[in-house]
Amino acid sequence: MSDESRFDGVGVIRTKREGGALTPDQIRDLMRAYMSGEFAEEQMSALLMAIFWRGMTSAETAEWTGAMIASGERADLSGLSRPTVDKHSTGGVGDKLSLIIVPLVAVFGAAVPQMSGRGLGHTGGTLDKLESIPGWRPDLDPAALLQMLEKVGGVITAAGDEMAPADRRLYALRDVTGTVESIPLIASSIMSKKIAEGTGALVLVRDVTELRRRERELLTKDATIREIHHRVKNNLQTVAALLRLQARRSHAPEAREALEEAVRRVGSIAVVHETLSHAPEENVDFDDIADRVAMMAGEVSATETRVVPKIVGSFGMLPASVATPLAMVLTELLQNALQHGLSRGKAPGDALLEVYARRDPERLSVTVADNGAGLPPGFDPDATTSLGLQIVRTLVVGELGGRLRIAPRAGGGTEAAVDLPVQSELSP
Repeated sequence: MSDESRFDGVGVIRTKREGGALTPDQIRDLMRAYMSGEFAEEQMSALLMAIFWRGMTSAETAEWTGAMIASGERADLSGLSRPTVDKHSTGGVGDKLSLIIVPLVAVFGAAVPQMSGRGLGHTGGTLDKLESIPGWRPDLDPAALLQMLEKVGGVITAAGDEMAPADRRLYALRDVTGTVESIPLIASSIMSKKIAEGTGALVLVRDVTELRRRERELLTKDATIREIHHRVKNNLQTVAALLRLQARRSHAPEAREALEEAVRRVGSIAVVHETLSHAPEENVDFDDIADRVAMMAGEVSATETRVVPKIVGSFGMLPASVATPLAMVLTELLQNALQHGLSRGKAPGDALLEVYARRDPERLSVTVADNGAGLPPGFDPDATTSLGLQIVRTLVVGELGGRLRIAPRAGGGTEAAVDLPVQSELSP
């Protein structure tokens, strides 16, 4: 072979080592070179390890499977009077499924030519185990295989030397190079043998015992987490009730007002935990929480200026780590507007309090606007002594990594704007 036509095995290894995809021509030439000895065992070992770490695309896996089938012959079972079918199940140690399914299907009139292999990883091999039965032999020739299938209906045997020989060599090489667990190599090995054996149908069986166990664990953990949120909500509501009772008993106006503010803060957190107690995940629809917080704020507004805050826009889905502090921020801003901006000087129908929410892939903007008395002269949000605004600044800037702006509203009143970073994968 001339240098110009020589297969570039090292180039193929480098391509896969760097995470590239092999072309159909490269895969076909690779398989021919491997079977002819031009691509050495040590080179194939290196390529298998590169595939183990870098994987293969679906197109590569399909081409790899086809190349292994093309390395040998395909069985012809068309002369059988029975319909042909085979199965593959995920590797078990005892091969218990094969020993039950093959005769069971054969009883119903089908022919099952199950081509099995030898030891691979910790599972051993079907043929190795069956060879412990006196008189059993794995090497039926094609004529004997057809005769047994026609007569008995089920055969477990080794694939003939002419059937997908490339897979036979790779099967053994994977076992000694630590590349057994590569999904593309597993899939191509299985399908090359099953397609080459010429059956009319193939059933793929997966052991889902571990999968079901993990699903049950997740359901149990999910139920536990929701129960925790439910109990936290109950405890917070109990605390709020005790604070409310104490506020009613207090004769000092300042003490009563402080206790009532505490009731509202605890209540806003309880709303989030109540929502989480019904949610299957740790993400919540904050629109529902915002509606409830707004309703709570409206219920405690002064009678002479009764106003229910209006929500415009959508907050979308938020993680609990954002929803909890944001609920408190919204509560404080609404309460501040009702107590200081709209507490006097507005007729019941003239008071305005709106919440504007805008959700972008990476950010959430919330603006609370009122048409009340406006900010006092010389107001400095950084130097304010208001506990509520201090809480808002701490939560927005310190905990949520956002920005807070409080300024006069065009046309009168006050506007408080909050801008927060939000993870894009949680966008609605």
